[in-house]
Amino acid sequence: MPNQQPSRRDFVRTTTGIAVGTSVPYFFSQQRTLANETQSKNDRLKVALIGAGGMGMGNMDSARDMCDVVAIADVDSGRLNHANQRLSGGKADTYADYREILQRDDLDAIHIATPDHWHTKPLIEALLAGHDVYCEKPLTLTIDEGKLIRKVVKETGRVVQVGTQQRSTYDLFVKAIALVAEGRIGKIKSIDVAIGGAPKSPSIPVVDAPGTLDWDRWLGPAPLAEYRHLRDEEGHTFTNCLYEFRWWYEYSGGKLTDWGAHHVDIATWALEANGQATAPLSVGGEASHPVPFENGVPTEIDRYNTATSFNLKAVYPGDIEMTIRNDGNGITIEGDEGRIFVNRGRLTGKPVEDLAENPLPEDAVSKVYKGMPMDFNERKAHWANFFHCCRERQDPISDVHTHMKMLNVCHLAGISARLGRTVNWDAQTEQITGDEQANSMLARPYREGYAIEMRQSGGQAGARDQNRAARLPGTSEMNSASVSRFGVAVASVVISCLGAPASGQFDTVINVPPELVSPFLEIGSSTQLNVAEGGQLAYVDAGTPDGVSANVELNMTGGLITHGVRAYSGSVVNITGGELRQAGVTAHSGSVVNVSGDAWSVDLQAEHGAVVDITGDAYVGRLTAESGSDVRVNGLYLGVGSTARSGSSVTISGGTLGGLFTAEAGSRVELVGNEFRVNGAEYAGATISLVSEQDVFSGTLSDGSPFVFSVYALDVINGVTLTRMELPSVDPTPIVVDQILPPPIRGLRAGQTLTLRAGGRLPDGFTAVGATVAIEGGEVGYAVEVSGGDLQLAGGVIGNWFSATAGGQVRVSGGTVGLGASVSSGARLLLTGGEVGGGFTAFDGGVVEVLGGALRGGFSARAGSLVSIAGGTVGDGFEAEGGSRVLISGGEVGAGFGAARGSAVSISGGVIGTGFEAQRGSSVVLSGGKYVEGFRAERGSSVNLVGQEFRLDGAPIEGLGIGRPVVVTSRGGRLTGVLADGSSFGFDLTPEDVLNNKPPVGFDFFSVDSHIALTLISGLPGDYNNDGRVTAADYTLWQDSVGQISPLLNDPHGGVVGDPQLDVWRANYGAVAEGLVPEPRALAFALLASCMVPLRRTS
Repeated sequence: MPNQQPSRRDFVRTTTGIAVGTSVPYFFSQQRTLANETQSKNDRLKVALIGAGGMGMGNMDSARDMCDVVAIADVDSGRLNHANQRLSGGKADTYADYREILQRDDLDAIHIATPDHWHTKPLIEALLAGHDVYCEKPLTLTIDEGKLIRKVVKETGRVVQVGTQQRSTYDLFVKAIALVAEGRIGKIKSIDVAIGGAPKSPSIPVVDAPGTLDWDRWLGPAPLAEYRHLRDEEGHTFTNCLYEFRWWYEYSGGKLTDWGAHHVDIATWALEANGQATAPLSVGGEASHPVPFENGVPTEIDRYNTATSFNLKAVYPGDIEMTIRNDGNGITIEGDEGRIFVNRGRLTGKPVEDLAENPLPEDAVSKVYKGMPMDFNERKAHWANFFHCCRERQDPISDVHTHMKMLNVCHLAGISARLGRTVNWDAQTEQITGDEQANSMLARPYREGYAIEMRQSGGQAGARDQNRAARLPGTSEMNSASVSRFGVAVASVVISCLGAPASGQFDTVINVPPELVSPFLEIGSSTQLNVAEGGQLAYVDAGTPDGVSANVELNMTGGLITHGVRAYSGSVVNITGGELRQAGVTAHSGSVVNVSGDAWSVDLQAEHGAVVDITGDAYVGRLTAESGSDVRVNGLYLGVGSTARSGSSVTISGGTLGGLFTAEAGSRVELVGNEFRVNGAEYAGATISLVSEQDVFSGTLSDGSPFVFSVYALDVINGVTLTRMELPSVDPTPIVVDQILPPPIRGLRAGQTLTLRAGGRLPDGFTAVGATVAIEGGEVGYAVEVSGGDLQLAGGVIGNWFSATAGGQVRVSGGTVGLGASVSSGARLLLTGGEVGGGFTAFDGGVVEVLGGALRGGFSARAGSLVSIAGGTVGDGFEAEGGSRVLISGGEVGAGFGAARGSAVSISGGVIGTGFEAQRGSSVVLSGGKYVEGFRAERGSSVNLVGQEFRLDGAPIEGLGIGRPVVVTSRGGRLTGVLADGSSFGFDLTPEDVLNNKPPVGFDFFSVDSHIALTLISGLPGDYNNDGRVTAADYTLWQDSVGQISPLLNDPHGGVVGDPQLDVWRANYGAVAEGLVPEPRALAFALLASCMVPLRRTS
């Protein structure tokens, strides 16, 4: 087949000639090679490169016979200059910001070769600016990015080629597809895709980014992170930048989207060529990562984190399985009549061998290549196909639609690998079903300042095509239709001429579906837009920002709007179904927004002069009512962080209210309901403000939904008006939830009981006021809040956290809490099992008893709280704040325990991790326990050690006697002994000057200004007051301590005080410690009393 080269003049003539109505088909006027160097400069195609790394330069090297690189953008000035010299001899224009390239009107195409997380944003912006694009694979970092790209491509008509060049490797991969399409292997039964595994790395240190690199812009939409780089002794480079970004989920998908984007693409092409299903039903299997994961997120940030080994299966209709594994490289396609194997080195199998006797039809390979010219091979052929499709205005061999069809499989495999479970896929809705957490991973938020710029003007893109046409004789004019087609129907198109009027109310009616419109809509005066199930748009502007629009209506009953709705003056927005993501709804002055039914919105912002009504089962993620807005809430859920600004008017009569609610001073917030209580007591006031840190305000809204506001939960309540109305009576019938109920139970009122079992689910923000909730299985969405009631967790999962206030009781014997928990204002927690994943806080009046289970995160004991730990595990970072009381008699407490000024800590058993710190003004008593290393007594702290056999550098300590504490003033030696529970200890009394006032972690440190006291115990069982005698006074002390975690000295049993301690006292009554002076002496029990108050066990 002859090689045919398009010149720049031919290229522009065909991309614009069609637009001006020319019906003459384009044919090459000459036969010549693409390497023809005698072309005039003006004839050669002009291409810009965004991303000047190795891939970008390698790709442009392959295409340089067909084009000139006239512009290059990169965030690394060193790479930018190097690429300029290599690709253009230093003649190209260079840019640090790619957006300057998008403004140029002299380009024929743009090549994007940035890291994976930087593909979608410049691609969409380039399309909206009127450019055709060759983009490196994988096209996206997430599935939802692909949905948006497909929409933009469809609406703009631009050409996008994805860099999966195996689709242009005719002698291997295309030939393999031809074999399948011609029936040589029969119906496909299974496909095995081997793509290799990602490498591991050592810990990579944080270093300064190179001076040539703008690290913040390299991160772009990804979360803020520090630059890391390491070069080991063998010369291997490890980093979170350059080529190695592939092995970080923050920027890529590892091998699953690296080689997976190549080989899964061929496997999916084979299924399509054979007429079989290309969308999986589920993806699951096994995967190993080099770091631990929690909820799909790596917990270590200093090394590579993508999967190093995996064996994942995608199951398709018809029981077809596609295995994606790490060992080997290549694709095995097995049918019921044969099997072939293909990779970049070979194509084998009996059907291949049979070609010698039974060759493929002459046009078989051309058919699967869609009849397009087949110049060259591999990468260069892929570029030739791209330029051909730009000229002919047709989809290239690797278009965004086929690419995302297979890339979705790779992304689903990554989600499954990260979560460690199978995910089920609905190809029609393009959603993961039955797994909200997995479904939430279809998208990722963009970092502030790096959102996709969707609002480029259609006129700008049209002018760009006009300029291209103007350079050629006879094509300087373009009609409006041509601008719409090739000038791109982009973001700011105001649609006013589609559809028929509705009952004469509107001049224009747009129904999505079935109508295909731009995903970026501005609807003007006398226009109605109806979005129903199956409809998908990027964003909608109802009305125009200048405020002159009138009679504008948006009705959303289903579907999806990914980037939000803005309602301007003169518009009415009715949302009764569907979902809005990211920006949600912004209601500007003069607009009316009604959200009802089962609509789902991330955010809703009501500006000055806007009217908003939220009713029914509407779910609003976060409401912000600005000054001068009027908002009424009677919906299903009002999310975390909702705010009523000063001057706003907000009436709440129903729905579940999320945490962090703020009613600013000067706002007009009205709560309509009854059963109002403050700190558990009935409240008769007409307004309410929460002032004290201990204040808890609860009640029931008019729809029967209970609510709780508290200062501890960071709710801000200022001058809220209370309007009382009669509530429906409470049904005391016990409730059992073992399935997902269509109208969810929003909460419980006083006297109600509910049991949650396997298969059941409670909604986000479930609240119980004076009620009982027993969780035996199932799942609670975001949180559970108990005020004055009883929460029992024996199984199941609470998504994020629970809180108990106003005397609420919580008993955890099993199950899991995702992120954390808190108790306050007379509430109590008894933990005997289960797991709380994040931090725990005991506020003023909160009581916590840990006998088992695990508190994985940090623990904060605030002033006025009481904490007793006798078993189980408490994670790193325990903080005992001033005014708190902490008693540890068993269990394990992690590293970094801090006893702050004014705290009282008593440790009589258990294991204490590295770095215990008695801070200035703290009081610490050690009568037992094991201490890993690094005990620190800061200046002004008080530490009392209770035990026997005290030695300083091996020598006995003078003056010690039962009931006669001795203060240790010397520093620099080693203090050893045996604590009251029999545990040996050894502390180095290292002072400040030796450690230059900066004691390293793991070293003991005792300030010269700390108070170190030793208290010798008698060792006489039953001598509970340690006066050397077992007398009636010890019985009295026992009697006062029954039910407590034992505060008794010389108690051989420990644990909860009861009959065993009484039996010891009886057995030893009258005994006197050896060598004791006859006159009885009492040890000041005050050493421990401040830490040991009654803590009765609840069953």
